Amino acid sequence: MPIIGALLTPLTAAISRKVRDMLAVLTALTSALMASLLTPLLWSGELPRVYRYEWVELPILGPLSFSILVDPLSIVVANMVAWISALIFVYSLSYMHGDPGLTRYWFFMQLFVGNMLLLVLSENLLQLLIGWEGVGVCSYALIGYWYQDRREDYLRCWVGEPPEAYPPSHCGLKAFVTTRVGDVFMLAGMLLLAVTAGTLSFTELP
Repeated sequence: MPIIGALLTPLTAAISRKVRDMLAVLTALTSALMASLLTPLLWSGELPRVYRYEWVELPILGPLSFSILVDPLSIVVANMVAWISALIFVYSLSYMHGDPGLTRYWFFMQLFVGNMLLLVLSENLLQLLIGWEGVGVCSYALIGYWYQDRREDYLRCWVGEPPEAYPPSHCGLKAFVTTRVGDVFMLAGMLLLAVTAGTLSFTELP
């Protein structure tokens, strides 16, 4: 839902700013409610569940599917991500009110939540990597949201005086570089698992 909402954000912004804002909050609340619907499965004795759709054939690994893994850990974390995000979205209605770049803000916020849920619910490592990369890119865009580094834009977000040496654009770039370093090791580990185990699926790994 959040990824669909992100794609619709530029269209709704062209219609009305109020529609744009309400759509963002609605997608966040819908995601939270959908995550809540998974909670009864914790006591059902029917976990883990895997929902799979094959979407690409890899030469070494064979068919790779778009898969959702529903287990106790993913249910708990998905609820935590979805509900905290929904509260942040509701708070943002007043906190970000009047900001000229709100379309960009809502786009990346919804994309961030969507990729975070993809990461949490992924059943294979490649899908997890896609979600992780999406979270990294959105983090870069949101941390450096006031990328023009005008103090009047971000001054209200600080307790006391913000340090001169770390404007938003610098902080965003720092986060981007830091996560990319981690990506190198994650990719190396994935390749090692693919070669030794012959699969990227969590449920098929020994």
